[in-house]
This record gives sequence, C-alpha cells and structure tokens, in this order.
Amino acid sequence: MPLTPQQLARLCHEADRVLCSMQGDARVSPWETLDEKTQDEVVAAVREVLEHPELTDEARHARWLRQRREAGWIYGPVRSIPGRTDPALLEYGALSSERRLRGTLFGAIVRILRMPTAEEASRRPTPGAS
Repeated sequence: MPLTPQQLARLCHEADRVLCSMQGDARVSPWETLDEKTQDEVVAAVREVLEHPELTDEARHARWLRQRREAGWIYGPVRSIPGRTDPALLEYGALSSERRLRGTLFGAIVRILRMPTAEEASRRPTPGAS
C-alpha cells in the first residue's frame, strides 16, 4: 500500500525527532502535538521531494532558506516560532553535519517510500510471472 504525502510527512517528522533525540536534542515535538500549520509545512516539504526528486539536499535547503527569509525569519541560536528565529537559517555549507544529516534522512525516506510513477509501475514484473 503506497503512503500518502501526509503519512510520509508524519514518518519523516518522527524519524527526524528520533534522530535529534539521539543527537542530544529532545526539543522536537511528536507529530500529534504539532499545530496544523507546522504539519502542513512538513507535508509541503514531502510534496516538494515527490515533485522534484532530483533536487539535492543543498538545493532543497536553499529553497527552504529563501522561503523562510521571505516570510521574515532570521537566524537565531534557538528556534522560536513567535520570534521567527531558527539556527538552521544558514547557507548549506555552514550547517552542522548533524543538521545536514536531518535533511538527507528526510529526502531519503520520501524517495524510498514514494509511490512509483505509472511508468515505473508498468516496468515492474508481475508477481508469479516468469
């Protein structure tokens, strides 16, 4: 059964939350506690990977960075929604390896679990066929 963009978003978010926890950052909230706007942003990020699977992690980060800056967000050492600050508002090369890994994990999950295109599905062998 293919996963919907909403299901992929939840999976990506929870994988990110676990990864952050393993890296010593327990501040990422569980999916169920996120407000609708934040969930919608994660779904939009999933859709971007689905629609543009060729984009590199660096290119996806650059798009995200541009969108955030256009929305009035600025760099800050701590992420604050009311203050519109985020420590990830840096050029890709300036991000920590831990932060880059989060983006890589997100994209990999979506690309691996996405629904196949009609062309890809037509090339799959039929089960039991020789």
